[in-house]
Amino acid sequence: APQVEAATANACEGSSALLSVKNPVPSTTYRWYLGNTYLADGSTYATPTTLAAGTYNYNVRAVVNGCDSAPTKVEVTILPTPAPPVPVVGNPTNICFGASATLAVEQVAGVTFNWYNAAGTLVALNSATYTTPANLPVGVHNYFVEAVNANTCANPTRTQITITVGERAVATDIQVNGATNVCASTSASLTATSTITNPIFRWYSDAALTALVHTGATYNTPVILATTTYYVTVSGDGKCENSAADAKAVVININPPASSSDLMVSSS
Repeated sequence: APQVEAATANACEGSSALLSVKNPVPSTTYRWYLGNTYLADGSTYATPTTLAAGTYNYNVRAVVNGCDSAPTKVEVTILPTPAPPVPVVGNPTNICFGASATLAVEQVAGVTFNWYNAAGTLVALNSATYTTPANLPVGVHNYFVEAVNANTCANPTRTQITITVGERAVATDIQVNGATNVCASTSASLTATSTITNPIFRWYSDAALTALVHTGATYNTPVILATTTYYVTVSGDGKCENSAADAKAVVININPPASSSDLMVSSS
């Protein structure tokens, strides 16, 4: 009977195990069988990739001068693969330029997950979540998630998760009308317009855009006591809100009060 490189072999579903005769003799024919079913001749045999999970008993026989040797058994175990990853409900599908998104798949006991970008580069290992870089360019970005079980078998089908990065508005998208020079202890009425469709305007009292004071096109300021700057942003169809670095700044100046030198008095 011929010798084999290994009496047992493992493979994951969807892949094949390579069975080999050890030190094959060139003048000898080697025949492979599954049970008593003839499969092929050769010093090696690759199992089909279509085998379901389970155990299969192969054997190889040497044929010399038309006579078969006793069979040598090779036991092949096809290991199951996990189900494809399932994205969690509520994964973000849209973010604004400069922001990141955390994507996730449903966790499964005994299964780990690897994340790849559209180029096939591994971006996260052994994690049910992945946070995208904040510097992704505007456009559509696809990520692919692979499930791997305790047998180190990966499902050949990777689950696609798509995120779209939206363009932000810029300061020049906003025009502001209204008095920007007022007397002390009075208020100003400012109105913003934009060519962006269905604009939503937000007014802030700080350059970091953390102190929202009004949402809407027209903002009536509180009483102005000193030079004051407001910051306006806009969002709308196809445009995200301005970043802090690109908001529209509106400066309200205080007109100096009149003094006696501004008066001219004449006798009549």
